[in-house]
Amino acid sequence: MQQRTIEYLIIILIILYISVFILGLSFINPTGYMSGDSFNYLRLSGRILEGYGFFLPSNGREDAVDRWFAIWPVGYPVLISGVSWIFGVSTFLASKILNIFLLSSAILGLYIVLGRKGLIASFILLTASTLRNYTMTWSEAPFLTTLIILCLYLGKILNGDFRVNNRNLLILFLLLILPFLFRYIGLFVVAPTFLIAIYLFFQGRKKESILILLAIFFVLAFSLIYLANNFYLTGYATG
Repeated sequence: MQQRTIEYLIIILIILYISVFILGLSFINPTGYMSGDSFNYLRLSGRILEGYGFFLPSNGREDAVDRWFAIWPVGYPVLISGVSWIFGVSTFLASKILNIFLLSSAILGLYIVLGRKGLIASFILLTASTLRNYTMTWSEAPFLTTLIILCLYLGKILNGDFRVNNRNLLILFLLLILPFLFRYIGLFVVAPTFLIAIYLFFQGRKKESILILLAIFFVLAFSLIYLANNFYLTGYATG
């Protein structure tokens, strides 16, 4: 009990540390730890809040008033606009609050699944390069958090701790599609998941294997429709 209390205290201190670190640097640094990509994310977030959906002003180019946001997926701006709407803050501050939540979620996920070993492993997220990704308003933040949670979830399935059934099939679908919605390259997650499905099939867990393959099918279908829509509206699959 005492050991568990100490671990909880460490987690609280870590979350306080990353909150002060991310918010402090973001407001002290002249750039706000923003890049060109960051401003585009915030532009779309603002447009979503204003009711314009996933379209940005084209500044008169190609005789169009608005253009479809396709160079990056819309997942990250949608989350930013959601946090901004919930807390009533600017999209800039919302992006930093969101990244604090995402980093905290990754740490908590590792601890919940792996216990003290997971807590120790989570310290890698506090190293300079990784912490910088979460301080910047970059889609790498939700992308990395989603990958960590997906790996933990697939590990539980592989070890038999979780059983894939009709009820949690939606959870698996969301964990597989979210990396794509944050970064197009995220579609690669279907490859290792497919290998797990094949492994489960030969282990006699055929129903679970089929359900995983079904989730993969819907992920691929959704992704292809998304890319086809990009191509239809912009002339390019990724804008």
